[in-house]
Amino acid sequence: MKYAFTTLHNEGETHGKNMLEFKEKGNQSIAFGKKNEAGNIQYYRDAVNHYYEAIHWANRIVPKEEDYVPTIEELNDQDIDPFFTEKELDEIRSVIHSNCAMAHMLLKNWGFVRDEAKKA
Repeated sequence: MKYAFTTLHNEGETHGKNMLEFKEKGNQSIAFGKKNEAGNIQYYRDAVNHYYEAIHWANRIVPKEEDYVPTIEELNDQDIDPFFTEKELDEIRSVIHSNCAMAHMLLKNWGFVRDEAKKA
């Protein structure tokens, strides 16, 4: 059921674009939480959820070979999925897990901080 809603929400988008979009949404939620004067922690909860979504989409991406060279058409086509090598995906996943650990730290979820930091 969750997959169906996620698919509907992001219909027509690609895995790479969704990953980058949710990562950015998580970063924005952290920024809003830090600016929040009322001390509302909901922004940090939202950030954690966005980072989990980004990880979900990152795990669905099929990496390209290290020596992959895109064609001119692929470079000019804005609708295609961004391409990533395995190394680039690992670096992005590491950043997302680190950001998620920071959001958990701001929520004082210490067990989740440890778990996400290990994944990073």
